Amino acid sequence: YDAVSALFMEKAKAMNEKNDYMLELTATDLIMEDGAIKGVKAVSYDGTTYEIYGDSVILATGGFIGNSEMTEKYLGGTFNTKAMLTEDGSGVQMALSAGADTYNIDMPAMVHIAQTKKLIKTDELTADQKAVLTAMVLTPESMIVGTEGTRFMSEAGNIAFDNWKGGDTYYAIYSGAQMDSFKTSGMLAPAAPMFLNQGGKIEANTPIADLDDILTVGEKYGIVVKADTLDELAEKLGVPAENLNTAATEYTSYATGAATDPMGKDVAMMSSLADGPYYAVLGAGYYYGTCGGLNIDDSCRVIKTDGTVIDNLFAVGQDSMGVLFSNQVPYVTYGGAAQGWVLTSGRLAGANAAEAFAG
Repeated sequence: YDAVSALFMEKAKAMNEKNDYMLELTATDLIMEDGAIKGVKAVSYDGTTYEIYGDSVILATGGFIGNSEMTEKYLGGTFNTKAMLTEDGSGVQMALSAGADTYNIDMPAMVHIAQTKKLIKTDELTADQKAVLTAMVLTPESMIVGTEGTRFMSEAGNIAFDNWKGGDTYYAIYSGAQMDSFKTSGMLAPAAPMFLNQGGKIEANTPIADLDDILTVGEKYGIVVKADTLDELAEKLGVPAENLNTAATEYTSYATGAATDPMGKDVAMMSSLADGPYYAVLGAGYYYGTCGGLNIDDSCRVIKTDGTVIDNLFAVGQDSMGVLFSNQVPYVTYGGAAQGWVLTSGRLAGANAAEAFAG
């Protein structure tokens, strides 16, 4: 809320003495009478409860990325996020309680970022040492599997955009021999994150002599998991051992030239996983927000499960953005689609709500 918003609100108040705005309130329920929405119940920061009536209600609560129960139900995981955790699905839930329908609510959430599953924010590692852990979940030199223990992409692809295919966590798998090679020769293709860079850097073909120290701290924070066998590693990660063993066997056959990787990865970036010990470095996507939500018509009115509209109720932004997409594909690989929908849907809903009021 800023000076420009205040100017518009003061102008609105001057047009009608009944117009007002209140800050630091949380809407909790829709007020419904005779099948139509008449207002909202809300609680102030000081505990005061209000019933606020109006000719229409526009839901604009930002989706549900901050609600782990909803993401588990609709998306199958609990996701790291760079969004505001106040985006807890309250708008969607209020509408569902009023009989609303959903549209593509199970669509993969918005992600353009990948990093380690946890960020180490202490000074136990330097920025450059943290960059090593980051590079290990982004370099094409590992075998990457998802929460089912299977490969889901070419590791030489765009991990920042495609990590969603693996679930809410992915695992970069290395052998002990690979780690020894990194100590003496460095990584062939270390990578830095698109965002969430912690300030350090790592150079290609440069020995990482302190790698053992880095991995030890990584283990302390649950970013690195070490095991003598793949079965033990699978148990520690909570993934099916059969899947992980199969993935490692097939990956080793590609690395040794016995077979060609169906995902098209260059053999030069592959290493055998025939012998332990094994290491998994935990990576994750950091999500902007959810995409799917409530079903709406072309006026942004919320539609019920029977196909009729809920009178006086509109939904905009990430509460209804699923109408733009398909639940079979991810969010677009360029930025701004969500922002465009916020502006467009907000304008449409506002204009249509005003027109209905005037009528």
